[in-house]
Amino acid sequence: HGRQEIIDAITKQLKTVDEIPDIAFVGYPPIEAAYIMSAWLKKKKVPFLIDIKDQWPNILVESIPHPLKIFAKIFLAPYYLLAKKAMSNATAISAHSLGFLNWSLSFSNRKGNSQDRVTPLTVSENQIPEEEIKEALRWWADQGIEKKTGFRIIFVGSFSRAFDFDPIFKTAKLINSKQIDCEFILCGKGEKDKELRSKAEDHENVRIFSWIDLPKIRALSGISDASIAPYKSTDDFVISIPNKIIDSLMLGLPILSSLRGEVANLISNYDVGFTYSNSADLFDYIISLSSDSELQKLTSHNAKNLYELEFKFDNVYDSLVSHLENIRRI
Repeated sequence: HGRQEIIDAITKQLKTVDEIPDIAFVGYPPIEAAYIMSAWLKKKKVPFLIDIKDQWPNILVESIPHPLKIFAKIFLAPYYLLAKKAMSNATAISAHSLGFLNWSLSFSNRKGNSQDRVTPLTVSENQIPEEEIKEALRWWADQGIEKKTGFRIIFVGSFSRAFDFDPIFKTAKLINSKQIDCEFILCGKGEKDKELRSKAEDHENVRIFSWIDLPKIRALSGISDASIAPYKSTDDFVISIPNKIIDSLMLGLPILSSLRGEVANLISNYDVGFTYSNSADLFDYIISLSSDSELQKLTSHNAKNLYELEFKFDNVYDSLVSHLENIRRI
């Protein structure tokens, strides 16, 4: 009932459109909006890219216990049909990683073409006044966090089930037992907030903070040595390059990540950090970075350089605009 209401509402709105666009860029999901827009654009003979951001409806099924998956697929069958139709109607597919592009082609049973493209998830670099950075540094100093000789690893994101924080605490305990000057700073909020704060009470080298604003993020990155991305390797993340990875590249921080697939390949191919499988791996990689200043400088340089080449917002946006204009001319 809700699905049909959405489709009817969008269809009604489209009937009021007087000027037909030359080309369109359609977001996916939501499924209903993508489907009705794709059908309308195809009818009007308007070329369009459908931009895939999530594996809907697959991701909804994957979150359901295994014995109930078959019933979920039956219940969501109309969404599968709408999703596949929206993708098959498209002139071309855009996705934020090669893995997602390949998934969408397979899911919709369509052949790739030269107009398909990868459009990374990235945001513009906001220029922060120097005084705001200084104020943020003073705030961190008040929390006992300043530039020092030790090694500092940061996480800024949601404290959600998408992440596995256990290796961090195990590694922190081992680091502390060996009297190594290294600390983890975890900033965020979410369903695991209480659990993480409780665990941190037993680890003097793990500090937990709530959400922090952009000046505090930039200030903290400037007095830190690496970032950690403790993602669980779920099907959707394995084929993604999450925005937290791109943020780390932008900040020029070496990445310590547990994520397989696209991110592991990125880290390996461009030497921007290390992919760990467990706390022993994580410990070894931290020791490698913290004991070798040249390695740390190299991975930091590589991270920043990779961001500039592949993920800088202005370059990604300009490239997308040029691509759309080229399709329009065909």
